[in-house]
Amino acid sequence: MTCVVPRERLNVLLQEDFAAFLWRVFHTLNPRTKFEWHWYLDAMCHSLNVARRTPADRLVITIPPRHLKSIAVSIAFVAWMIGKDPSLKFLVASYGAELCVEMSRMFRKVVESAWYRSAFPDMKLERRTDGEIRTTLGGVRKAVSVGGATTGFGADWIIADDLTKAQEANLPGAREASTDYYRGALITRLNDPVTGRIIVIGQRLHEEDVPGYCLETGRYRHLNLPAIAPGPAIIPLGRGRVQRVRTGALLRLPMHTLEALRLDMGTAGFNAQYLQDPVPTESVFIRWHRIERYAEAPLREEFQKMVVSVDTAQVDTPDADYTVAAVWGFLRGKWWLVDLQRFRGEFALIMDRVLALRLAWAADVLLIEDASSGKALLSALRFQRNTARHADHSWQLMGYRPKDSKEVRWAAQAAKLESGFAVFPEDAPWLEELRREIVAFPMGKHDDQVDSIAQFLDWTRGRTGRTLMLQHNGRNPREDGPRPNPPRAPDLPRRDFGPRP
Repeated sequence: MTCVVPRERLNVLLQEDFAAFLWRVFHTLNPRTKFEWHWYLDAMCHSLNVARRTPADRLVITIPPRHLKSIAVSIAFVAWMIGKDPSLKFLVASYGAELCVEMSRMFRKVVESAWYRSAFPDMKLERRTDGEIRTTLGGVRKAVSVGGATTGFGADWIIADDLTKAQEANLPGAREASTDYYRGALITRLNDPVTGRIIVIGQRLHEEDVPGYCLETGRYRHLNLPAIAPGPAIIPLGRGRVQRVRTGALLRLPMHTLEALRLDMGTAGFNAQYLQDPVPTESVFIRWHRIERYAEAPLREEFQKMVVSVDTAQVDTPDADYTVAAVWGFLRGKWWLVDLQRFRGEFALIMDRVLALRLAWAADVLLIEDASSGKALLSALRFQRNTARHADHSWQLMGYRPKDSKEVRWAAQAAKLESGFAVFPEDAPWLEELRREIVAFPMGKHDDQVDSIAQFLDWTRGRTGRTLMLQHNGRNPREDGPRPNPPRAPDLPRRDFGPRP
């Protein structure tokens, strides 16, 4: 028996429930296709509703191709919002003109349908072109491709839908053009930066793609929907509901289909577009899975020597390199990586963070690259250590001068990681970022953690066993002067990786 919903009740449902509206849009655009609703569509609808209720919201949705992202966001959500308020202005950008025209035609098909006009009678069209659709109340949906003119147009909402073409993701020029267009042309078009919203959707294609740029700023909410869950997660679905995702859970496609796609696309392409992880599984220099791990760090007092290796950044800007400080402890013939901090900041902040790390770990040595901003840091630390008020010769300050290129230095030290000479924790808050940088090197966006580790491993040459004990007792004339036994921090915790200043 077919249940007939009265027109008035159906109109109210379409006006108030975006999920119901999306369902109706899909059937309008694909009348002969069976629509299977999956939980991730609830997650997308909920994230979009949060954006609707949150002034100045910034949202990134990363999801595999052919999972309804463009229909949901660039077509259905825009149509729903303009139906509710026909004065709203949307700027919708995609990588190519043909894609923009196709989505504009689908948008027109929705808003010109009988059911839409019945549900949203105040939304009347005044102008219809392939690139711009205007309402009688001043609302507009303007479609542009990368490089398209936006001068003179102001928007309440900006939607960036696949700004980089998948086939061009590995071309630096194409990636830079997309990111520069987003930063320089799109986000400046908000009518009111205090209340205007921005939504970025697409699959990850490269570490330096537009979603990657947005996420690195730290200003964007992120709904990440990989085809295979890399770890457990709790994803809000709205109305108090959540989806609890287990490691290895599938988003929609069955595993045999995903494996076939992996074979066709190659691992790197599959990981980027379907797993939202645009980083190779293994480095050209080192096999990540061969690095020895430890489950629990020893007590600070058990280590024979503690070293903080610092690679300093040149400038303090949102897209600059990071300053990295890695803390290493020597015990039982191995060097243990027990803490790692990666941050941006002005010179005073860098100095404070490095000194705080030395104190927290009672470090015996501060190892700093003797180049550029590192020179200034070495000079400032040496002055502070030697002044009458702060005189403290219980720790050594050493400069490191690299001789070869980054690639040569890393290649020379990689074997120490695979041999078990240097060991990493099984789990740490910073471990995933470290993995991504190591396996992406030298093609990744950043290499500061790699530099810090390579610098430290090079410094360890000849510093094992008896040599370290002599240094520990202040008997190494090559270093920064004799010193007594370093003080020991009595209450440092055994677990996790030490206190973070």
